[in-house]
Amino acid sequence: VGEQEDCGDWAGDGDPTLPPLTSERVAAMFAWGRQQRGEPYVLGANGPGSWDCSSFVRGMFRSIGIGLPRTSESQRQWARKNGYRVKPFDARPGDLVFTNTWRGPNRVGHVMVVYNPASHRSIEARGRGVGIYHYTDFANHNIYEVWRVGNLTD
Repeated sequence: VGEQEDCGDWAGDGDPTLPPLTSERVAAMFAWGRQQRGEPYVLGANGPGSWDCSSFVRGMFRSIGIGLPRTSESQRQWARKNGYRVKPFDARPGDLVFTNTWRGPNRVGHVMVVYNPASHRSIEARGRGVGIYHYTDFANHNIYEVWRVGNLTD
């Protein structure tokens, strides 16, 4: 079964009238994510026990009852309908950060979740495993987008 990314790129910056995730839901996501700290990063892994970036983000959101597609690119397309883009300096805990990496300069290849915007920290699965990193490590990439997910029910 193909992912949404196979159906073309949807333009737009989402729907800023959507209410953002509540702080309680973000806290629940972070509690789930912190329980996975130290688990290995494996490209294509779906957890539990090992994760890639998008399966980890998918697990975080599943922990609060929101179903996301599987890949980082399809999660970005999903965010266009279920959230809205914000400026990086307006990032809040729980926002998604998308960037290009191994797939080339014009395709999303990595996703992470803003953990602490004051220190530019993210919670994510990357090379050294699930942990707390800096999302600004990707600020100079061709694609560097922050998206706020609406307070959805699945």
